[in-house]
Amino acid sequence: DKLYARAMEDFAAALKLDPVSGISHYLTALTWSVMSAEEGLSEEQVLERKATAMNELKASFKCEFKGYERIRNEEGFSHIRYLPEFKELMSGK
Repeated sequence: DKLYARAMEDFAAALKLDPVSGISHYLTALTWSVMSAEEGLSEEQVLERKATAMNELKASFKCEFKGYERIRNEEGFSHIRYLPEFKELMSGK
């Protein structure tokens, strides 16, 4: 989808300018999570997108992103919220 591609380009550009931008990693994670639910994907593609979403979310935490409530309430993360890695990452937050 062109909209997602454009957003990902913008997030990548933001990360080049500010590699420790937690919000850019957060938005990238959110986009990958949403894209994991697109129709027509193979199971492998879905798993890859979810793994990428988790990696980006972990990166946002390493960059001291503190939007825990935002993550909990964001509908776009519903596709990865059930994953053990997500639960572990969010535990105690």
